[in-house]
Amino acid sequence: MIKKEMSGKENNPYFVQAMKYALQVLYEKGAAKDVAEQVRSGKDKVESMANIAYEITSTVDERTDGKVPREMIGLLAMAILKEVTDIAGAAKVNLSPVDAANAFKMMLLRYLGENGVDTSQLQQAMDRVDPSVFTQKA
Repeated sequence: MIKKEMSGKENNPYFVQAMKYALQVLYEKGAAKDVAEQVRSGKDKVESMANIAYEITSTVDERTDGKVPREMIGLLAMAILKEVTDIAGAAKVNLSPVDAANAFKMMLLRYLGENGVDTSQLQQAMDRVDPSVFTQKA
């Protein structure tokens, strides 16, 4: 399911290992039910999705000994966010492409902020992007 949507760099063995681990935990170990419930019961579905996907990405990176190349962590986070979004959608949580884009934005800003980057200018630039762009692309 993920593999069809990816293009070249995702053949990195550490990226593949990390995605396999994430999918195994979500679907074989039953974490998807918890994810669905957390998104459904959260006050803000976008923030819930962002936090869940961020934590899963961090855990997967840690469990795979941080071997996913740093330049691929964003791609890993996007793939995991897509899974979280799919799980929430299957649980009948009403989501839009803008919600997914905003969740990724939150994840990116959090990651950069936690790594010492002043995100204020990036935040301002992202806030200027018209959300309808994401709806048109979907």
